[in-house]
Amino acid sequence: MFLKTYHPYFNANSLQVRIKGAATLNAAVFSLNTPGPGPESPRAPVLRDSLVLLGDEFARIRDEQDVLTNEDQLIIQKMAQIGVTTSSSKH
Repeated sequence: MFLKTYHPYFNANSLQVRIKGAATLNAAVFSLNTPGPGPESPRAPVLRDSLVLLGDEFARIRDEQDVLTNEDQLIIQKMAQIGVTTSSSKH
């Protein structure tokens, strides 16, 4: 007896086989048939590369923002040391 299913949530341990009459069951085999991956889109490599480049650009912009924020804080600290205040300084 061969049993095949395409449902991924089928529990093979819950399988019960009964035979009535004069038949004899020698073996029961369970096979889960799942479809393989479909063909990749020709655009997939371009999209993957674009996502990597986008991540790199995001990291570069974030790093640049961190540098500018640190420079701004340093300028404010130095101005406070020498007693200069301006209305354009950020707090």
